Amino acid sequence: MPYELIDHTADIGIKVNAETLEGLFTDSAIGTFEIIGHVNTGVDQKVEISLKSNILEDLLHDWLSELLYIYETDNIAFSKFKFGGLDETHLKVTAYGEVVEPENAKTEIKAVTYHNLEVKKDKKGYSVKIIFDI
Repeated sequence: MPYELIDHTADIGIKVNAETLEGLFTDSAIGTFEIIGHVNTGVDQKVEISLKSNILEDLLHDWLSELLYIYETDNIAFSKFKFGGLDETHLKVTAYGEVVEPENAKTEIKAVTYHNLEVKKDKKGYSVKIIFDI
């Protein structure tokens, strides 16, 4: 598993390690939908996402928040991502998923928090802890 669940009082979080920035964003998204309970979905829906933020942590927060917004409004759970561009302040992604039944979710994520959100980079790649308000 490219991420691990971490305990946090009244919330839930994931710790993600990836060799590349693209891997970090992909695994963070997959971990988010694992918490919700919609994984290994089909790919009959396609959504183009383009974001710009001032710093990497904001970009990751905005990325996951955008995926959650689309999930909440259109009931699309995402499972595959094709990056058309990604750096520390911009991303352009085609996200693939399928419409799911929200009542089949195991956990409702209300929001992505900024609590201790810090992307770290070393010679092995990237790591981050993400806490979700549930």
